Amino acid sequence: MSVQFRPIKSFKNYIDKAASDHNFHIKTMIVSSAAIELYQNGMDARKALKNKKLPKDERDYIASYKITNGLLAFATEATVGCVLANDKVQNRLADICFKRLKNTPKIFDKCAKGLKFLFSLLVASVFLRRLIVPFVSTPLASRVKDRVIEKNQKKEKVNCFAWK
Repeated sequence: MSVQFRPIKSFKNYIDKAASDHNFHIKTMIVSSAAIELYQNGMDARKALKNKKLPKDERDYIASYKITNGLLAFATEATVGCVLANDKVQNRLADICFKRLKNTPKIFDKCAKGLKFLFSLLVASVFLRRLIVPFVSTPLASRVKDRVIEKNQKKEKVNCFAWK
């Protein structure tokens, strides 16, 4: 008796759409990559907060940095990646990059598809995640840490007269 794998119908439809629609496939890869990065940063922030070897200030800063970095990376990667995967943008980029191949439509189409895939992933994943997001999230993390500390101090002031 053999066991057959029967995927859920919606998942099968999703896989079929990703296999047939190149644009949908690229957007799925970009958003899933950004979601994984967000999850990893959240777990790193949790780990930093539980690390008792570090001073409290450093733990708070590392956690706020990881959280802001993850949120910014997800937002920018998903947004820019989906914009770059847009057909209008990609057609314009392909026209600029492959002017000489316009006479051979078969080669031009293959090059345009490859450009769409490579450019969307390269810009969204590498350029934004490794260059732009850390540049923005570093000063933002210190502001987030200060806000969290400020809110915690206000709560402590309110609770200082409470009966224990």
